Amino acid sequence: PDDLRMLIDRAHTLGISVVLDLVYNHYDGWKKAPLYCFDGDCPDGTSGPYFFTDPKYRSTPWGPRPDFTRPEVADFIVDNVLAWRREYRIDGFRWDSVSNIRAIDGNGSVPGGIALLRRANAQTRTIPGALLIAEDLKGYGAITDASESGGMGFDTQWDGGFHWAVTSAVSGYDDNARNVFAVRDALYGRYNGDPFQRVIYTESHDTVGNTGTRLPSQIDPTDPGSFAARKRSMLAAGILLTAPGVPMLFQGQEFLSVGRFADPPAPVDWARLTAHARVLDFYRDLIALRQNRGGATAGLQGSNVDVFHVNDAAKVIAYRRWAGADSDVIVLANFMNKAYTRYDIGLPAGGTWRVRMNSD
Repeated sequence: PDDLRMLIDRAHTLGISVVLDLVYNHYDGWKKAPLYCFDGDCPDGTSGPYFFTDPKYRSTPWGPRPDFTRPEVADFIVDNVLAWRREYRIDGFRWDSVSNIRAIDGNGSVPGGIALLRRANAQTRTIPGALLIAEDLKGYGAITDASESGGMGFDTQWDGGFHWAVTSAVSGYDDNARNVFAVRDALYGRYNGDPFQRVIYTESHDTVGNTGTRLPSQIDPTDPGSFAARKRSMLAAGILLTAPGVPMLFQGQEFLSVGRFADPPAPVDWARLTAHARVLDFYRDLIALRQNRGGATAGLQGSNVDVFHVNDAAKVIAYRRWAGADSDVIVLANFMNKAYTRYDIGLPAGGTWRVRMNSD
């Protein structure tokens, strides 16, 4: 415990916030979790006092579901969240599989689940400054709506639709199969009118684990360091880091890490950082643009987006980002396996436009 506190404090001195993954939708492993049959009395296949007795609510694919209707169990969970905040100075939480707390994989409802989420988030906010993230993946706007409006009070939630649209447009060999209209729709995505109520990504532990693999390997399974793998994964990152939303990178994505995310996870192969140093530079420069470090790209920090050009035949899109007067940023993206010697496109205003990044 003290080592973890020291790690968090050290991160804070470097300007790094620490977000903790919370798993309250189940307690891992049937008959292995410490709370399973806690009182030693589990007749008729039940799981003990911490879990639902009704099999409809008790069972999840990963282990038994806590009985959120029991005051003692709800208190236990809320106190646990507060302990992480108070005693460890954790800066935020990512709640795992909220769709299995409020419902059964997003269907119907689980007794006490929504009340628990609202209460835990309200209690967390009594200590100002925490970021509250939900992994629900059902496109349910109430997750990130305020509790007084009938929502559950999270700040932002994972957006699996963005991942699917962008990665589908860069993986595969057939240019004709790339759907730039889906990319356009993903750029417009938002919950409750706010694009920052969604966490956007092209890789995550879910997409890299389970039956998935890293994006460069999806693009070129035989050589995930090839020209195509580099260029198209960089294109996806360019969309990610210029789109409105909360961008998330997966470990080693910035230097084309390969291999599936497994349990236990394999260490990151740092040798790839040297082999793909130019890709790392690309990510650094993108992040600098996103954060407006040069003072010319404030539009990337705003919530506004206008996809003003979509050419499905040429697989080219263009969109404008802005955050107020004189903050326009234009993003041009070519998804075709072809370099255009000339491509005419209108811009939203006259005057001199400067190229801040060319991914070639």
